[in-house]
Amino acid sequence: MLNTIDDKDLLSQNNLGPLVNLLNSKGCTILTKEIDVDIRNAINHGGTYLKEKDKIIFNFTNRGKPKSKEVSVSQFKRQIYKIIDLVNGLLGLVKKSV
Repeated sequence: MLNTIDDKDLLSQNNLGPLVNLLNSKGCTILTKEIDVDIRNAINHGGTYLKEKDKIIFNFTNRGKPKSKEVSVSQFKRQIYKIIDLVNGLLGLVKKSV
């Protein structure tokens, strides 16, 4: 699917931020609206902490400066479920077209 969006080789892209920006610029915001690049970076680089039983702190860097986001566990779960639903729907479309 990525190779139909742009002439560039997007399959080799390993930075999420530029890929999200490209998809948004091509009008594919439905694919990216639940993606939070900062939270993904915090998870990938070990900057995730449970503050209380219902709050998660995500620590990350943005342009070399330390930043953080605080998200409720229920909000984070909803975001994950929405992403899973989107991926499931996309896989269903791919399966139908094959």
